Amino acid sequence: MQNLLIFKTMEQFISKRLTVDGIAFFFLYLFVSFSLVAQTQVIGTNGFYGQTIDVIHWDNVEYMSSQSPLSHFDSYRDIFGSLTTDTYIPEAPLELDKNYQAKWFIKDSVLYLHDIEILEGADRYPDRYKNIEALTGRSFKEPSGDLKKYCERYMAAGWFTGFIFVKRQPDPGETYCDCMYQEESFKVLFFINGYLKYMMDNSLVSLYYVDDNEKENNPQKYRKNLKYFHGAYFKVNPCRGILEEKLSLDEDYKLYHYYTSFSTDEIRWNDSIFTVSESPLSFFEKYRDVYPYPRPSESGFYSEEKNYITRLTIAGEKLYIYDIGFSLETGGYLDERSENNRIEYLSRVLPDRLQAIERLTGKKFRKVPALKQKAVFAEWYSGTLYFKRPPSVEEYSTPTSDRSLVQKYNCEPFYKITVEKGIIRSMEKTTFMVIKHKRET
Repeated sequence: MQNLLIFKTMEQFISKRLTVDGIAFFFLYLFVSFSLVAQTQVIGTNGFYGQTIDVIHWDNVEYMSSQSPLSHFDSYRDIFGSLTTDTYIPEAPLELDKNYQAKWFIKDSVLYLHDIEILEGADRYPDRYKNIEALTGRSFKEPSGDLKKYCERYMAAGWFTGFIFVKRQPDPGETYCDCMYQEESFKVLFFINGYLKYMMDNSLVSLYYVDDNEKENNPQKYRKNLKYFHGAYFKVNPCRGILEEKLSLDEDYKLYHYYTSFSTDEIRWNDSIFTVSESPLSFFEKYRDVYPYPRPSESGFYSEEKNYITRLTIAGEKLYIYDIGFSLETGGYLDERSENNRIEYLSRVLPDRLQAIERLTGKKFRKVPALKQKAVFAEWYSGTLYFKRPPSVEEYSTPTSDRSLVQKYNCEPFYKITVEKGIIRSMEKTTFMVIKHKRET
């Protein structure tokens, strides 16, 4: 039974010049997608996830496979007995789905099975190839010509029609959980009677069928998604679970696997500007209300956090506020009335912007020799701040972005600083954030 499904955006199809086979693939793709999503036992992931330990060699690359082509046969899991080990592999997008690994290769667009490796009790099956021949009703053949370079025996997978996802195995020194590897796209292969008819890259949401027993026996691997796909269960990323388990966070803390900013603030450091995870002014209860909010219809500007930008800097291992900015300063309004409102608002708040911060903090802007300007030492603040350079236009995620540039930016390490009463106690690079959320009162 075909147990695999992918959702794709139409832009990927429209942006390509499709062949007749490609158009046929597209409509088949839609048919399978919408028919299977209506079923109840659907599993989704946000990327590649293999339900087999089979591997496929193709163009000198070894790929993990999302499913075994032998899954066409009902008893394929049982021909070499059962595994006694757990079927869950930490830090790997794979399943130990059976007590053997089938090894495949693709040559001249044909899918071949060429070897079987039994994981436990191999001595009980001295002629393992006969078991496969009995399962498939086909015979292994001796290779000739170019096929001798690939194998000692082969069996064409003429029984298999359907989709398979494949992703390259990690390189030496690389792990399944490396950010760039996680973000890397995988390939969708579509076979008809064992012949590769169409291939495309994919990196979006994928949906799978799974056995009821698999879901019931491994509840830690699945979560139900009620928001988007009613009744659908989604596969939990094993890499994320490992990090959460390692950190052992209590309920007041939340783990973020990528940099996320909850603030409009920015920090100047080493002649560069970075966005900041939270505002040091959030220590003060009324920090959101320092400046009167302009109505969005008048100003064209509104921030969920606050309507101003705290401009921070680090000098002599100390954290300072050196200025206050407003997004309104950039202009960009389409009509004269909005522009006049913007100028009028800024004329009211800009002259008194620093005094407003002094009233909030109870601290004065004073000349700091290291900065050669006035600033406020943030001695009230203790906590952890994360900061990262903002993305360039090319790195910002849009439907037309170069995905490789977006991936590289998302996976780029960022800075974590620990602050005690305004003094920088430590600084390091990291790839994840741990944020303590304030309880609502």
